[in-house]
Formats: sequence, structure tokens, C-alpha cells
Amino acid sequence: MALDLDKIKAWFDSEEGKASVEKFAKELEFKNQLNEKYINYIHKNWSHRIDEAIVKVMAKYESDEYVRGEYKRGYEPRRPIYYLLYEYAEQYGEECHDENYINDFTGGIYYLGSYVIQIMHGQGSVIRIDECKEKKRDKQINKVIS
Repeated sequence: MALDLDKIKAWFDSEEGKASVEKFAKELEFKNQLNEKYINYIHKNWSHRIDEAIVKVMAKYESDEYVRGEYKRGYEPRRPIYYLLYEYAEQYGEECHDENYINDFTGGIYYLGSYVIQIMHGQGSVIRIDECKEKKRDKQINKVIS
């Protein structure tokens, strides 16, 4: 079944197509504003203890109870707050260039507190959070991220 590009273009030019694109753009803008609100909340309330926040999030998402519940619902365990932490790291973290953490699938990687957080792309995308192999990054752990 070949794609009929003329029909697709005509649909996008139609009132229905334009309304659909506009609705999608509004939903995307709302999601971006919500994420920014959450990132500001993390920065305001958790930046001085970001390690504690990461540990709490990881404890929830890696718990047997959470993982079993997600599989029971028919999902690969979802971890949406990991994506927020990654976006937070993009804004406030320090880019990581350490080859010990980077692999062929790494899309972006940052130090955040005493952790390394990266997004990896393959057949899908996943956020990976690792504790720093270095000695907890000494003085930077307690530093307020600015």
C-alpha cells in the first residue's frame, strides 16, 4: 500500500487537518508548560538536596511493587519522573564527557548531584541514572545548583 502524498497534503490543508494540527500544537504547548512548572518546582525545593530527590524517585520506580504493578497493567515499567529529571539535568546539570558512562546509544548525558543521568535511544528511548563511579564528586554534591 503506497502512500498517496497528495491525499495527505489535502487532508492537512482541509479544515479537519488544520484543526487537528492546532489541537496537537496546543497539547504540546500545555505539556511543555507543565514540564517547565515541575522543573521550576524541583529547582526551588530540591536543588540543594538533589541526591535525596533522585534516591526517592529511584526507590519508587525500581521497587518490586511498582514494577509488578506496571507489568500487571500490561506496560513496560513507565518512569515519567526520570524524564523530568533528565530535562532538569539539561538545564541545571553539568554535561558529562566521561567515556565510562557514554555508550553507542547515548543521546545526552549530564552530571546531576552525585549521579549521571542520560537518555539512550535505540528502538525506543530510556533514561538511565547511575551513581558516579568517582568518589561522589566531592564538593559538588552539596553545592546548590544555580
